[in-house]
Amino acid sequence: MPARFKPPLLVFALLAAGASAETGTIIVTGSLRDGASLEDTAASVAVLEESDISGVAIQHFEELLAHVPNLGTSGEGSRARYLQVRGVGELEQYEGAPNAAVGFLIDDIDFSGLGAVATTFDVERVEVLRGPQGTRYGASALGGLIYLRSIAPAATPELLLRADAGSDGLFTAGLAAGGPVSGQGDRLTWRATAQHARSDGFRRNDFLGEDDSNGRDELTLRTRLRWQDGAGRQLDLVAMHVDLDNGYDAWSPGGGQVTYSDEPGRDAQTSNAVALRYTGVAGDDWQLTGIATVAETDMDFAFDADWGNDALWAPHVYRYRQDTRRERRTWTQEWRLASVPEQGRPALLAGAWFQRLAEDNRVIDFGLGDVDDAFCAEPGSPYESWWCDPYPTDRRLESVFRADTVAVFGEAEWPLTAATRLLAGARLERRSARYSDEAEDLIAGTASGARFAPLDRLWGGQLALLHAAGANDDLYLRIARGFRASGFNPGLARFEPDEDQVDYDDERLIAWEGGWRHAGRDGSWRSGVHAFWQTRHDMQVKVPLQYREGDPNTFLFLTDNAEAAHSLGIEAGFERQFADGWFLAATAAWLRTEIERFSAAQGSSPWLVGSEFPHAPRASYAFAVGRDVPRGWFGRLDLAGRGSYRYDYDASTGDDRREPDVLLANARAGFRWSGFEIEAWVRNLLDEEYGTRGFYFGNEPPEYSARRYVRAGDSRQAGIGLGWRFESR
Repeated sequence: MPARFKPPLLVFALLAAGASAETGTIIVTGSLRDGASLEDTAASVAVLEESDISGVAIQHFEELLAHVPNLGTSGEGSRARYLQVRGVGELEQYEGAPNAAVGFLIDDIDFSGLGAVATTFDVERVEVLRGPQGTRYGASALGGLIYLRSIAPAATPELLLRADAGSDGLFTAGLAAGGPVSGQGDRLTWRATAQHARSDGFRRNDFLGEDDSNGRDELTLRTRLRWQDGAGRQLDLVAMHVDLDNGYDAWSPGGGQVTYSDEPGRDAQTSNAVALRYTGVAGDDWQLTGIATVAETDMDFAFDADWGNDALWAPHVYRYRQDTRRERRTWTQEWRLASVPEQGRPALLAGAWFQRLAEDNRVIDFGLGDVDDAFCAEPGSPYESWWCDPYPTDRRLESVFRADTVAVFGEAEWPLTAATRLLAGARLERRSARYSDEAEDLIAGTASGARFAPLDRLWGGQLALLHAAGANDDLYLRIARGFRASGFNPGLARFEPDEDQVDYDDERLIAWEGGWRHAGRDGSWRSGVHAFWQTRHDMQVKVPLQYREGDPNTFLFLTDNAEAAHSLGIEAGFERQFADGWFLAATAAWLRTEIERFSAAQGSSPWLVGSEFPHAPRASYAFAVGRDVPRGWFGRLDLAGRGSYRYDYDASTGDDRREPDVLLANARAGFRWSGFEIEAWVRNLLDEEYGTRGFYFGNEPPEYSARRYVRAGDSRQAGIGLGWRFESR
């Protein structure tokens, strides 16, 4: 694309000129109060409906990320697990002590840090609540909350069949069916979903002569039951099974999509979960909601850490592999009691929440390596003599992590005038964690262990004003306080560091936010603009660190506290529906972030002062135009772009390069008739080259000099889709 063309300017010009969104009232199901509309939500919220999801994504939630400004992922693993909202969020998790900053729920089930389960077949909507959601979800929603909801059972019989085939060896087949249970009328309804998808993973392993060493094999099964008695009581049961058996051969010494590993890795995740949600009346003026969930996830994350083979590294010996087996169990129980909204009266809500999170990890490091004798013999060489001969690595680490969290929360809304309301909410949370591990070096014959038991008492909430400025305009002002629990660096503990480097404090985020929303009188368009200023106190900064220079086996991540940091930005969007199914939509965001200072006690990373947050693009935007009709020709063109950003905190090395701007284009077109659908689609239409994750460390013998490595994103993919939908009227 010519350098003079600036898509963000085009998008902001459209935002200034027009208006937008979907017809009808948009309900935000991820909020505390059931049935709350978008206009009643004092936050910047992006909502992707079923047509947006099926129009953009082929298989997975990560394909939607670029289409929601200020939402990103670190590209760590075969699928997106770790998410960032406005630059706040995790980049990875290599140690067994999860501490999420962005909440991720699927049908009320907590999958924070496990977003790989988010396949998109038969998903009704995706909601992204930007900014701290401390009242709604506590410590796991410092940066925001993402809520996926599958399609609910209907009172009439439905059947959906869908298959896609495309380049990169892609084949997907899905089935969804549902309707009333025989003899129960509309009191008991059901829906079942099954989908299987396979693809090669956009890599070519030159050493093995394989094109599927990074392949994907993904199965999703889901069942939903809904019971309602007609008197205001409803019970929803969701059971899901997701089995991802994916390869992991994504990194190459030279970058790009050609790999050379002799032991390709594996990124497998199996999740089983059940959620039970009850809503019902409690007296004449109150509604009771209860949510209970259980989730079990088993993961196997293994990779060829030297990214090569004996021939590639000859004459040096270098072989290294890491395998992590992770088991996570989560139980949650929540109760809410909310008053029924009534004109002119305060609306009250109170609740309690409990979560138990258990995670067991078993990590194996195995390898063999050396540096050449000439390098070791250089005067002043930092390497010990044993390093100059082939050295073995055989280490085992087993860890156990448990965290119990209890919270109480409340929210109240008072009408100040006929058009203005005051909203106040607060949450108190107590988190008790326990961690222990046993590490064994089978070569050195040594063993060690670490123990931590942090206890956090945390609080957050919000205070907001909402004002209806006429029939079609809504304004809000909000101050919110989010929080994140304290933690520790178990990997660092084994290197006998300074004691103050092992533990780190809890983090607080204060957000000042204001917004304006406008809806057309006929409901065919909406628009909105949101501005925010966020300050982070004792910000948890995760810094890549090679503890011993020249030793790739000592690469780890150190979490430290920055005393102060801030971010500010603007988010805007519109969507307009035209006659005969045509639509036009645009969203954009501008973001600036900075770490301001470290205190004297937090002095391990003072060189980060002035740095931007990683994976926080300065600009991001999306544009869509198309036609969506139940019969006849349909199609859409999507453009999604992001500005430059940093992969990580690399200022201490002098490597301050940024991932360059990128613009991705997707297109699809097809025809519908009598319930049938056929379409052709292309992702990454312009075949752009871009990165999804970067590291700066030493990984090449004999010197193991530190340099920057980048993981490449997916290249162009084209395919066709066939579908058939039956709905009884």
